[in-house]
Amino acid sequence: MRGRGDRLAASLAERELPLILVTDLTNVRYLTGFTGTNGACICGPDTRLFLTDFRYTERAAAEVEGWEAVTVADDWLGGIAARLSGRFGFEDEHVSVRLLERLRGKLAEGIEPVAAGGAVEELRRVKDEGELEAIAAASELADEVWRWSLERGLAGRSERDVARAAEARIRELGGDPSFPAIVAAGPNGALPHAEPGEGEIGAGELVVFDMGAKLDGYCSDGTRTFAVGEPGERAREVYEVVRGAQAAALEAVAGGIGGEDLEVLGPFIPLASLLGRVAVALAPGRPQRIVVAAHGPLSEYDTRLLTAAALNGVFQDSVDQVVNVVNAPFIAAERGIAVVEERYRASRDYTNSLEVTIAADGDEAMVSGTTIGPEPRLFLGGALGFGIDLEIGPHMVFIRYDDQPGVIGRVGSMFGGAGVNIANMAVSRTKEGGEALMVFSIDTPATAELVDALHDVGFDDVRFVELG
Repeated sequence: MRGRGDRLAASLAERELPLILVTDLTNVRYLTGFTGTNGACICGPDTRLFLTDFRYTERAAAEVEGWEAVTVADDWLGGIAARLSGRFGFEDEHVSVRLLERLRGKLAEGIEPVAAGGAVEELRRVKDEGELEAIAAASELADEVWRWSLERGLAGRSERDVARAAEARIRELGGDPSFPAIVAAGPNGALPHAEPGEGEIGAGELVVFDMGAKLDGYCSDGTRTFAVGEPGERAREVYEVVRGAQAAALEAVAGGIGGEDLEVLGPFIPLASLLGRVAVALAPGRPQRIVVAAHGPLSEYDTRLLTAAALNGVFQDSVDQVVNVVNAPFIAAERGIAVVEERYRASRDYTNSLEVTIAADGDEAMVSGTTIGPEPRLFLGGALGFGIDLEIGPHMVFIRYDDQPGVIGRVGSMFGGAGVNIANMAVSRTKEGGEALMVFSIDTPATAELVDALHDVGFDDVRFVELG
């Protein structure tokens, strides 16, 4: 707790306040370590005063350190008011209008309360090492309860039974539930903050299990979705979508990134990663320079997120760590790769678009893309200097060739003969009879025989890009 009162006192200068009265018990505990149910703090440059009533005199002596502890005998508000002077801040987010008026009635003339809510919460946003350890311990306790719950089995039990047993187990392990556990099976899992019922959990159902543990005043809060038995194909598809979204978020989150930036740029983060993977697959050699350019309104946000995501795609097969806005420049520098981030307010072919260009061996490979729809769907907008409009799939094929009749049919026949279905295709050319680019996605990876056959045809270039 040492130093927290000092930091609070230092912050009062910005509010032009000599004192602040802290009454929210969570904030009181943060500042002093006091765990009782009645306490308050008065803090200023030369004041560290903790007040409580006779019930907690001994507890305060054991828990509160670095603050002068005072026991208020009878009149609680009067005892607080007697120790205030001049203009003082109070926590308007936690003090009711009625309580404030009662406190005003106890204050001497000339003493003025000033709204100063959020002063302690501002300090609490940045966790110290001890707090991080406490949060980790609470999370580990919750993880242990999830494991215990699964070992006992979910099928054949009611949602309520599973929830109550988990809460009891948390207490057995020395903690308290952060909130009432939520266990919701089947369709109930789609209800926000569903209440556990008496319905029996059936085999094959997905079960949403939301709970947290509280240790030493710090809470964990996690949600897991478990498959009871073998999940079906649809469940696996949903799992992959959620897993991909989580991976994209981990790439993006870092200190100094605003929530609004994450919300707006969120759909473009997986796009940037995929474009990075495509660009490095099409590059003529080892990357020497990577340019990530944002076009349109998205360029007004913190596009470091998109650059980091693109680099994560570029380095995906060559580094064993997630690339984010913090380590991306260092990973690129270690490999001697220059990274350039560009922003263009003007839109191009789409309202918002993203370009990734990789320069290598005196040549470069450029790909661009955008997102479409609320889902959103990720589209390739251009590649290697050709305009392309094609939804990105898990298995992509890029073929450069001289524009002439019969090429599209020949390629289609080769894939059809190999039993590989072409899902979507786009073709672009520089001019009639000039250079052309064929890009398409296939439902399954190409066989080795098909890959060899395509390379033997004599196309200018054939690239298979696996995006999984």
